[in-house]
Amino acid sequence: YVESGGRAFTPGKPILRFENHVFWDNWGKNNVAKFDQHFRFGGHGASGARSKNHGFRNPPGTPWRSFHGGAQALEYEVFNFASTLGGQEAACLSSSFGGPQIMGFNHKACGYPNAAALFTRFAADPRWQVLGFFDFCGTNGLVDEISGHRWVDFGKKYNGNGAVYGPLLKAAFDEKPAFDALPR
Repeated sequence: YVESGGRAFTPGKPILRFENHVFWDNWGKNNVAKFDQHFRFGGHGASGARSKNHGFRNPPGTPWRSFHGGAQALEYEVFNFASTLGGQEAACLSSSFGGPQIMGFNHKACGYPNAAALFTRFAADPRWQVLGFFDFCGTNGLVDEISGHRWVDFGKKYNGNGAVYGPLLKAAFDEKPAFDALPR
């Protein structure tokens, strides 16, 4: 709920976020000229931190477009374009998927042989996203933080920013009694 903003599951198209700076690591640094025609991020063509100020353009020379936080159609446009450049595996390694927004490069922690396999499963059914989340948490030692309701600690290990994610996770957990009261 916190990671995906509560968006509903769409069969064949799990919620995704394409990360330019990770695509740089997985493909762009070996294809600088081509990458720079289409992508930028903080510290590489734009100001700010690596994970900020992502831009995309196609064709080259057109204005840069921001593509995060809006319609999933634009995220998929960028993801699909990156797949044509660097292949599906590089694009999947560079994206987070599903309700839990697990990065493709974490595929082994979720029991998948590669990032494309994680993407395929997460696209098939939300149950695979839930199981992937549990596997990720178990593999990375996050179960104690969840069971102890240590949301800031969990947020720090899960996403790197416990100060932001901790309060959001706590607020989501605090809504649990309202869900438990719903008719079954």
